[in-house]
Amino acid sequence: MPTISIQVSQGIDDGAYQVIADIWRTNHTAITMGYGGTYIGVFHQAFRFLNGPPKSTIESAILRVNIRTSGNILSNVVGIGEANTPDFTANPIPRPETIAKVPWDGVKDYGWISLDITAIIQEIVNLPEWKQGNPIGIKWLDRGSTDYCSVNHYDGDPALAAILEITYTPITPPPTYTLTVESTPINVPLTLNGESVGNTPISVTVEEGSHTVEVPPEMTT
Repeated sequence: MPTISIQVSQGIDDGAYQVIADIWRTNHTAITMGYGGTYIGVFHQAFRFLNGPPKSTIESAILRVNIRTSGNILSNVVGIGEANTPDFTANPIPRPETIAKVPWDGVKDYGWISLDITAIIQEIVNLPEWKQGNPIGIKWLDRGSTDYCSVNHYDGDPALAAILEITYTPITPPPTYTLTVESTPINVPLTLNGESVGNTPISVTVEEGSHTVEVPPEMTT
């Protein structure tokens, strides 16, 4: 089973949202998570990982973040429910979320800590529009902490930016066939399963199964 390790690779792909001030920050060396810190208030965080896996069964997905200051926080980790989530130039916290979420409480250690988020990554990879190489977005959301921790981010030290390690089993794609359509006269517009594919004569690749080929009604008289 292949394993990939993806680390946040640019400053606009990690950050924190200060709720009370409605400020999204991406340019700090270490950012507060929870309640408190230099800028008092509730903080959420987010990470974006480039070059995700292909359509697959996710055997294991581990999120690793590097803690500078520990704290007894209460939080949930969820995925951004988008198959190709854009960078975090704009605040990503309002973006849609996965149904899957994982509690992460009591971050009391320093250095690297890990959380199993396999169900979250599987839900993202299962999205119909998902393609290999698309980015994966993760939100780390406070849920009523009275304490905080601080997390090392890319702008402080790229080597300490968050990491996502994924082990997966690729899904075997269904067999494909070549469908060729010719006509007299030629240049007849053709739709395949409701989508335009060009004019005859034409050859297209289709998966195994039934398909609907249509031409304009006036061409059938």
